[in-house]
Amino acid sequence: MAHPLTALQWTRWRELKTPSERRGSATYKIRLTAEGQAVHIPRFLGPDEDGLLCIGETSNMEKRRRNFARAVKRGRGHSSGNLLCQLELAGLLAPRWPGRIFEYSFAVAESKGDAIRLQDDLIEVYMRRFGEAPPLNSSIPRALRLHGFGFRAAQER
Repeated sequence: MAHPLTALQWTRWRELKTPSERRGSATYKIRLTAEGQAVHIPRFLGPDEDGLLCIGETSNMEKRRRNFARAVKRGRGHSSGNLLCQLELAGLLAPRWPGRIFEYSFAVAESKGDAIRLQDDLIEVYMRRFGEAPPLNSSIPRALRLHGFGFRAAQER
């Protein structure tokens, strides 16, 4: 049986301004690109060559995408988008990545609970690889906070 993380069907990467057309539950990733390539982001245990900024979940993907895009432009909406807006307003992103584009991809989830579990699993995989959560993720999965790495794997044995 394939591991649920390897069997996922992710959408192609799209610019944040492009509608998702998904009104149901999903787990999503947001990344930074410049000049058509993912930006390599320095992390504690090595660079993230996929340029991931955050991993999240939602019960309505299109609403989340709109809120995130609005937050990046206006500083009102999703907390990670609000932070990107502040970095833009302070002029901290333009010198490093002129022509930067924020992109998203998502995997459809059957329910909000499935989306949350998938998000938690993806963040744990990211943390195992890079030693920390994606730069704009403000929360670490509860099981990981309480029990450390490998909690789910230990439960499955």
